[in-house]
Amino acid sequence: MSNSPRFSAFSKKLLSLLGVKEGTDFKTMSAYNSGVLFSGGTLYMIGNYFSDYLNYTERLDLKKTGLVIMIAVIFDAITDPVMGIITDRTKSRHGRRRPYFIWGLIPAAVTYFMMWSSFGLSATGNQTKIMLYYIIVYSLFRGAYTVVCVPHTALFPEIAAEYSLRTQYNAVKTVFDAVGSYGGFIISMFFFGFVNTEKFTEASRTKFMLMGLVLSLAYTLPLISTYKGTHEPSSENMINEPLNVREILSQYTETFKNKAFRQYFALSVLNTMCTSFASNSHYHFIRMIARKPEIKNLLITASGIGEAAGFVPAYFMSIKNSKQLPAKVFMPLMAVSLLLSLTVGQNTGSAFLIIIEFLYGLSLAGMASVVSNIFPDVTDVDEVITGRRREGVISSFSTFVKKFVSAVMAALTNLILSAFGFDQKIEPELQPKRALFGIRFTYSVLPIMFIVLGILTACSYKMKEKEHQLICRAASEMRENGKASLTEDEIKTVESITGQPLEKMWLKN
Repeated sequence: MSNSPRFSAFSKKLLSLLGVKEGTDFKTMSAYNSGVLFSGGTLYMIGNYFSDYLNYTERLDLKKTGLVIMIAVIFDAITDPVMGIITDRTKSRHGRRRPYFIWGLIPAAVTYFMMWSSFGLSATGNQTKIMLYYIIVYSLFRGAYTVVCVPHTALFPEIAAEYSLRTQYNAVKTVFDAVGSYGGFIISMFFFGFVNTEKFTEASRTKFMLMGLVLSLAYTLPLISTYKGTHEPSSENMINEPLNVREILSQYTETFKNKAFRQYFALSVLNTMCTSFASNSHYHFIRMIARKPEIKNLLITASGIGEAAGFVPAYFMSIKNSKQLPAKVFMPLMAVSLLLSLTVGQNTGSAFLIIIEFLYGLSLAGMASVVSNIFPDVTDVDEVITGRRREGVISSFSTFVKKFVSAVMAALTNLILSAFGFDQKIEPELQPKRALFGIRFTYSVLPIMFIVLGILTACSYKMKEKEHQLICRAASEMRENGKASLTEDEIKTVESITGQPLEKMWLKN
C-alpha cells in the first residue's frame, strides 16, 4: 500500500478506521516484527512445555526444576542491562542494533534444540547431573536470547517514532507473536496429539527432542528477514563517553526519576507476577485438580483463540482512547476467569474449562497490549528528563527486573507447592488435600491479588496521545533550538507526566 500513488476511497476509509495513516511502511513493519517469531515463540513453548517436560519426562523433582528455571532466567536478567549498554554503544556501519540479529542466530538455534534433550543423560537417573545439564543449556539459550532481543526491543522506538504508529507496530507484533506461538503449538500437536493429548512420561523423550529440532530452525531463521528488512543509521562515527561502574549504576537509577517509567515498571512487574504463578501451576491444575491432562492442548487452543479475539478490542481501545484502557477492561476479566477456576474439580466438564481458558486468553491480549504499547512512550519521557536517548538502557533494565521476578516466581511456585506437600510423581487421588489446595493457591488466589494491584496502577497512568505529542515537541525543540517554548499549563502537564519539577529536567536549559 505504501508504494501505491493513491489509496482507493474504500481503503482510505478502512485504514482511517484502523488508525493507519497513508504512507505507512508495512514492509519494514513486517520485517521488524518477524523477529517476534523468535522472541515470542520460543518463550511461549518454554512456558507451556519446558517445566512439564522437566517434571514429568525427565523426572526432576519440583525443587530441582525450580532451580533450573530460576538460575537460567536470573542469568538472563543479569545480562540484560549489560547488553543494553553494549548495544547503545555499538559502533557499526549497520547500526547499533541490527548486527546482533545475525550474531545471535546460531547460538540461539543450537542451545534451544539442546534444551529439549539430555542426549541419554536422563537415562542414568542422576538427578544432580540432569539438573546441572539443564541449568547450563537453558542459561546459554537465555544468554543468546538476550543478545538478540535487547537490541530488537531497543530498535523499536527508533523505527516507529510516532505515537499511533507504535500502536500499529504492536498490532502487527501481536499477529507475528500469535503465528510464532501457535505455530509452535501446532507443531507440538503433531508429536503429542490435540483432543487426546499424550500424558508426558519418560517415553516422550524422543518426541520432545524432535520437536526441539524443528522449533529451533523455525524460530531462528526469520531473524535473517529482520536483519535484511530493517534499516538503521551507521554508528561507526558515534562518540562514546568512557564508562565506569558509577556511570553504569547511575544510568539505571536515573530511570526511576521518570514517573511514567515507574508506573510502566509496576504494571509490567505485577502482570509478570500474576501470569507467572498461573502458568507455572497450569499443568498441575489440569492434571491434579481437573484431572484432564488429555485436553491440555485443547485448553491451550481455547486460550489462544481468546487471545486472538482480545487483540481486536484492545487495538481499538488503544487507538481510539488510550493505551492504558485495555488494562482497566481486561484485568478484571482475568480476575473473573481465575475466580471461576476456584470452582473446578474432577467432575467439572471440559466445556466449562474451555470457557475459563478462553476468558483468560482474552484478558492476556489486553495486558500484552498495554505493556508493549506504553514502553516506547516512556523512553520519550526519559529524554526530556535526561536529554539522552536510552532505549537500550530502559528496555534492558525493565526486562532485567521482569525476568528476575519471573525466575523467582518459578522457584517460589514450586517451593510453595512443596510446602503444601505436593509431589508430581504421585497420582491425583493420592495427593493430600492440602497439596491440592496449594495448586489452587498458586494458580488462582495469588494471581488475583496481583491483578487488583495492577488495576490500581493502570488507573494512575495518565499519559495519552495529546500529552505524548507535547513531550515529543518539547524534546524536538530542545534538540533543534536549545530551548523549549512551553506555556504554564504545558509545564504543569510535563511535570505531571515526568514526576519531576522543570528545574531538574534537561528542558530547563
